[in-house]
Amino acid sequence: MVRGRLLQTFQQRFHSPATIDDLRVHYTGQIQVDGRGLRVQSVLTGVPGDPQHPMLQVQEFHFHLSILAALSRSPRIHHVRIRGVQLDLPAAAAQASHATEPDREVDLEYAEVDDAHIRFASSAADRAPLTFDLPHLVFRGVSRSRPIRFHAVVDNGPPLGISETDGTIGPWNFDDPRLTPLQGAFTFKDKDVSSVRGLHGRLSLDGHYQGTVANMHAEGTTNDPAFALDVSSHPVTLRTKFAMTLLPAQNAVSLERVEGSFGNTIFLCHGTAVKDRTADSFRLDVQLDTAGARVEDALALATHTTPPVMRGALSLTGRLQMRAGPESVSRKLSLGGGTFAISGGTFSNPGVQQTFDELAERAQGNPKHATAQRAASVTAAARGTVTMRNAVLRFPQVHVTSPGSQATLHGTYSLDGTQFVFDGSVHTEAKLSNMTSGLKSALLKPFNGLFGHGDHGGSGGATLPLHIQGVGGVPHLNTHIAGFRMNAPGTD
Repeated sequence: MVRGRLLQTFQQRFHSPATIDDLRVHYTGQIQVDGRGLRVQSVLTGVPGDPQHPMLQVQEFHFHLSILAALSRSPRIHHVRIRGVQLDLPAAAAQASHATEPDREVDLEYAEVDDAHIRFASSAADRAPLTFDLPHLVFRGVSRSRPIRFHAVVDNGPPLGISETDGTIGPWNFDDPRLTPLQGAFTFKDKDVSSVRGLHGRLSLDGHYQGTVANMHAEGTTNDPAFALDVSSHPVTLRTKFAMTLLPAQNAVSLERVEGSFGNTIFLCHGTAVKDRTADSFRLDVQLDTAGARVEDALALATHTTPPVMRGALSLTGRLQMRAGPESVSRKLSLGGGTFAISGGTFSNPGVQQTFDELAERAQGNPKHATAQRAASVTAAARGTVTMRNAVLRFPQVHVTSPGSQATLHGTYSLDGTQFVFDGSVHTEAKLSNMTSGLKSALLKPFNGLFGHGDHGGSGGATLPLHIQGVGGVPHLNTHIAGFRMNAPGTD
């Protein structure tokens, strides 16, 4: 009788064949039921079942009830213990159901589930199934016709690990559980993110979610007081506010909006994260916008050089991607189609900034002011395009404007600080001979026309080839004139 009632309940609710390998019933003043090997073949109406891979599998379950409850048309079960649950949900769309609803309601006051796994089949061949591992799950007030309260211990995998969530689920949609309503809240505290290669920090996260099992919208905030990349190892306090939608059937997370800050920098991004089948890890594709950023913050987070080479206001846009795989995050990240602008730029190294100030005086035709005591402090503005791959920034084109000069450059900058190299040319307001004084000025006058630019034989100033290279935060600047290498004062 008990076996028949159980099978009838599952078959009617899931509209699919159900089997039980072993069922034992004991009577010791009340009926004790122990079952093993419960299987339900299919979950979606119109989707054929697979006997080798059933939709729902339960290794074992245990509950007890009184004789009166067993004979009742709507029995109430106080406590069920379940171990080993595998729920596989296909990616196929559900069809409308015309099956008859069960005429008997079974109420369950409390259920404990250990070792549960929910897996969503992928709708794309290149995407791995999205799996949720639930070491422990508790339901209260289980009923077919109303929401069910739950508390779940969730194994999120790296970097979040074990966390807990509370909420409600239901009423359960037996034709298509993916459409079952779901809402709740979650909190992660002080999670070590170093399990992700290339990351360091202690992440805390708070948020809430609502929607359905297959389309769950979440909003929340994160805080990491010591976030760092291995390429720089300079910790920053990283805070974000996010809104995203989890799409298990697509094995993807839609990042509608992520607003973050560190130091005096604010950034925005939106995009998607997809679980890659081959690498069995997520790949990321987002559009990045840092309209309110600082150069020194970005360089401190992403480069090894201390202090950062430059300071100034920064705006940066581009497509930031991270490929799947076991490599370090800094190696997997890439930036495409990047454009940037820097205003109020100054060098962090006092010696380099002094040289920059003195060069500005010479470029304006004030060589006598090109001294540490007399040179005015100046800033630079830059704009251009940038890409990144394998922890190296590449600048196809950079325009730099400073008092008395404009430069056009191209080059590379490694995030580990080992080297940067730029080549191009600089256009100055002053003629070549006016950048120095005395005998040097007289010797350079014959070259004014050769290196001049403008409409009147070089009267508009000078155009000089430029080469900048360096290691760490110390650039070395030089040019070549008539075959002679000329170093900027103080840089070599």
